[in-house]
Amino acid sequence: MDVQEGTAIATAVAEVQMLVQGDGARFDWMPGPADDKVVRLRLDLTEVGCLDCVLPPEMLVDIVQTSIRRSADDESISVEIDDPRTTDDT
Repeated sequence: MDVQEGTAIATAVAEVQMLVQGDGARFDWMPGPADDKVVRLRLDLTEVGCLDCVLPPEMLVDIVQTSIRRSADDESISVEIDDPRTTDDT
């Protein structure tokens, strides 16, 4: 990922924050290696009062991935979201 692409991704991540911040959640971007085409985000739900109010995990990935791909003008980028709601604690 070059500097221009990284800047576009950072801008897109800031924009998608609006999807979750109204519910008290936020995304933390965990940049990977420079040549990595995977954007890794951690969804922080510590300030959320209503977990059911936050978009479902699958929908979040689809929306965030579409936004980042559009901003970076790169359809090969994929998104992984570490969402505590999908952690298997059994």
